[in-house]
Amino acid sequence: MPRVRGERHYERPPKENGPMAIRTELAASVISMTLCTVLLAPPAGAIEDCGDPTDDGLVTAVDALTVLEATVGAADCYLYVCDANGDQQISATDALFILEMAVGRPLQAACPLEAPPGDEQSAHVVITNDEAALAGRVTWYDQDVPVVADAAAWTSQLVYGAATTNYTLRLVAEVAPPVVGGQTIQATSAHKAGKKNHFVVSYNMAGAPRLGALEYFDLKDPKKPKLKSQALFTDTDVSAVADENFTTYAAVATSDPAFGEPAVLEVLKYKMGKFRLRGSTRVGLDSYAGTSVTVRGKRIYVTSGDSGSLWVFDRKTLNELFRVQLDDLRWVDVTKDKIVAVQGTPGRLAVFDAKTFEQLAVWPFAGADIPESKSTVEVVGDKAFIAAGSAGLQVISLNTGTLLGSVPMPAVPGLDPSVTVANAVSVNKKAAFISFGEAGIYLAVMSQDPAKTDSETPVDLNVVGKLQFGSLQSANHVAFRGDHLLVAAGLGGLKVVEAKFLD
Repeated sequence: MPRVRGERHYERPPKENGPMAIRTELAASVISMTLCTVLLAPPAGAIEDCGDPTDDGLVTAVDALTVLEATVGAADCYLYVCDANGDQQISATDALFILEMAVGRPLQAACPLEAPPGDEQSAHVVITNDEAALAGRVTWYDQDVPVVADAAAWTSQLVYGAATTNYTLRLVAEVAPPVVGGQTIQATSAHKAGKKNHFVVSYNMAGAPRLGALEYFDLKDPKKPKLKSQALFTDTDVSAVADENFTTYAAVATSDPAFGEPAVLEVLKYKMGKFRLRGSTRVGLDSYAGTSVTVRGKRIYVTSGDSGSLWVFDRKTLNELFRVQLDDLRWVDVTKDKIVAVQGTPGRLAVFDAKTFEQLAVWPFAGADIPESKSTVEVVGDKAFIAAGSAGLQVISLNTGTLLGSVPMPAVPGLDPSVTVANAVSVNKKAAFISFGEAGIYLAVMSQDPAKTDSETPVDLNVVGKLQFGSLQSANHVAFRGDHLLVAAGLGGLKVVEAKFLD
């Protein structure tokens, strides 16, 4: 079918019924009545991840449901994680075993040992799983990250104020950027899902040729992240990354002539925190580059460039469920009922119903007016926090498009304003970290958690100051999840900060 700008193509997912849906629904009902947790403390000699496919350091009823879904093909899992009774297969018996552990029964999981993947390579990717070979790029620290007052950087004093939230920021690691074909590449994004004990980072080449990387970090020791696996791409820029269920998803641009257009969704599997070629694949998109990707539930959401589309794929089959062509697509976020996509030149926020894919609104906003620039969005409490380029941070209501709050660009002496635009924002409770390119990372606090207010409640953002790192050339992306702030610092690599807010 030919692609026509503005034309929508979608396939409604089949109605779930039959044994799989019945078993999953039954498990969910049981789990909802018995949702308890215990700390994951494996006995000596046991596999550390055994019984914890969600990788949050806890054995919960959600882990039991994940195992049950794996038995019917609705999720991926491995014996070393999900075969809790050690009988060399993953079955409903394992799900029950884990559920009993979750509600406090004194059981000892016995997942079998499995060999981790080794180094591998294909025509376009070189995978290194030798942790000793990667360790030299990681430097551990345990030092404060000062937040330096910088009131002179703001044209409006209304956005600058003292902190109303108690917090501690400690730098725990810096990671030097990787080298591909003799070229140092830059960190472009970082992704950590909630309280998971790992995160993934993406890299690309500034300019030609197309080169990129994905890296997997273990965070079981929150003060000493470990680089466990690296995938170097010899023909591909990686712009953004997401991660779910032993799979990393990346929005990329490739030089592979097998694809009609450069934009591609890269799907890279991992086992024991190590990338592997088995089960990995690529899905062609439209436009010059994939610009963002996120995963929610059983679906993958991807955006692709200036003349591209918003895509929705089934996470298990990678079948296309929906596609709509939208110009200058920059970033996508998804809530339980809405899909939200940022468009640029001029700035617009497209809002879709997450179930029916019906377009609900297109809200204009200031900024996002620099071509081929990053403008991320995070949705909190039906409010969109948009890194709006030259207009700084904009917060608008998803339901009415009302401007609820903003933080302008800082005016930094000696820096051209074109390199101090807002490219990313990440929000957690009352704190927002804003990435302003070469101006660095700024912390703003709010008097109320935006997740706990309605969609029309104004958001009072008070800038506390700039995070003071020993060296920070530029900030390309920021992600704040759990107790960790991840800063993709371009050619400065990655910075990992333990961030704790007490109020």
